[in-house]
Parts: sequence; C-alpha cells; structure tokens
Amino acid sequence: MKRLYLILFILIIPFISVAQPAGYLGKRFTLSYDQLAGPNYFNLIGLTNIKGGYGVEQIVSETSANLNYTGSISLDYVVGKTKSRGVSFSPINQTIYFTDYIANPNNVSGYYYSDNPFLNNTKLKGFTIGAFVKYFKSKSIAPLGTFYKFELLYSSFNISTFYRNGEISDKSKTQIEPLSSLGFSVTYGKSRIIWNKVVVSTGISVGGTLNFFTMYFTKSDSYEFREIKIAAQFWHGQKLFYNFYLGIGFLLF
Repeated sequence: MKRLYLILFILIIPFISVAQPAGYLGKRFTLSYDQLAGPNYFNLIGLTNIKGGYGVEQIVSETSANLNYTGSISLDYVVGKTKSRGVSFSPINQTIYFTDYIANPNNVSGYYYSDNPFLNNTKLKGFTIGAFVKYFKSKSIAPLGTFYKFELLYSSFNISTFYRNGEISDKSKTQIEPLSSLGFSVTYGKSRIIWNKVVVSTGISVGGTLNFFTMYFTKSDSYEFREIKIAAQFWHGQKLFYNFYLGIGFLLF
C-alpha cells in the first residue's frame, strides 16, 4: 500500500507543478513606484526664426549637467511565465527655464519680436499615461530576472504660466489649448523579490516622442504662442532620451 501511495504521489506532482498559476507565490498583480533620472541634454536658451513668418524654427541651446527626474505609478499583471502587461500614470508638474528669444537675426522679412516673451520661466502641468509589456528571459514559474519593457505613452499638458516683458501672463490659460504628444520607451532591466513581498527593479531606458521629431514643422493659428509650444514639446521630448530606472513594487494578489 505504501508503494502505491508513493507511485501516486510521484505521478501527481508534475501535474500540480504545471497547474500552478504564473506569478510569484500565486500572485499576479504588482503595484510599483518607478523613478527615472536622466541627463538634461539641452538647456533651452531660445528660438530663432530663420525664415520669417511661419518659417522653420532653429533651436538655440547649450548642454547642461542637470538631471531630469520623472516619477510614475504602474500596475503590472503577469500573463505567463515570461510575460507581463501593465499600465502607468505619471503627473507633469515641471518648470522650463527659457531665458532668451531671438528673431530674424539676418533682418529677413517677416515677424520680428524684440521682447523676451519667455523671461524667467514657464510652468507645465498635466499627465502621462502608458501601456507596456515586459518580456523576461527566465523561464521559471515567476517572471523575474532580466527583462525587456516596451511602453507606449500619451501625454497631455497645459502651459499654465509664462512671462512676457517681465510680467506674468495669464493668456496661456485661455488662449493656448492643451498640448499632447505620443511617445515610446524601451527599458532593459533586472528585477528580484525580497522578503517575499517587495519587487525591486533596476535598468536603463531610451525613448522619445513623435512631436519632438516633427516640431520644426508645427504650425499654429496664433503665431504669438507658437514658440512657447515648440519649447514645451522640446522639453517634454528630451526627457525620454536616456534614463536610469529604479522601481519598487509590492505584490498585491
């Protein structure tokens, strides 16, 4: 009889192992806080209208050693031994230091602004939402270890405050419509679990926005606000170029 029990046990164990749901200790959902930190490649100084009117804009900038920080909250769901999917949310509440504006340096015909419409700083407020998928190299029951993360991003933000001729202007609240952009990021990282509850992930990410690559051809019904829109898209796009990634999450259920 003991031998029969032993044989049954040996036969049943493989089926129990296969039937175990993917995840860690049967838990599939992870709630995480993710922090990105990347170099501020360009310190935007101004925009130069090189053709006049609705001509192509030239960005005047200088390199900067400052860092950009972006925090987000994400919800991750395990769908297989090597795959998970999720969504993310990140608030936008940043300041652009935009110190100068130059127009028509060669005295070509067209619009000419001699004032400094972006004196001091410009404030942006909004949000970014994303949808992502992770692929893990490890083929164990729990999706841990080295992974690749591919994410699509949508951002919407307002230019809430800017300065013109040294005085704060509230025209942005009524005359500048919300700006939006589509972006992407690719992350290479590694995750591990500590205390059977906390998921720690580290890695690097690269990305960009569609608007950053097309902003030279952007046109607006109001030329007065076109430059500040380009400046905002410029700032937002460069934040995704290259970042170090740190995520701390908790297994939910």
